[in-house]
Amino acid sequence: MTTTRMRRPLACFAVALSLAIAACGQEAASEHIKRGDAYLRMLLIHGARSVLCHAKKTPQHDRLRAWALQLEKSVGHNRAAVALANKLARIAWAVWTRARAFEPMEVPEAA
Repeated sequence: MTTTRMRRPLACFAVALSLAIAACGQEAASEHIKRGDAYLRMLLIHGARSVLCHAKKTPQHDRLRAWALQLEKSVGHNRAAVALANKLARIAWAVWTRARAFEPMEVPEAA
């Protein structure tokens, strides 16, 4: 599969997650936001919110959760949830196309 052919389905994921623009209140809902699968977008956003909530309760974090919590502190819960949903969609796409299991990386210890 060529790189271009692999990018098109990922672009569909990105369009499905274009709710970020409306959720952040920066722009009114546009034609771009209405594209994509609303149910898939909802599932990814709810999954990301769940990851954020559970990450706050656990003492140990992998790099993804640490990144999400740090982002939440700087931009707020909703924007962080949408950004995490986008990242989760990209991870799901990579796992699916490469047929490999996801291997979370631990946060490096501060020296």
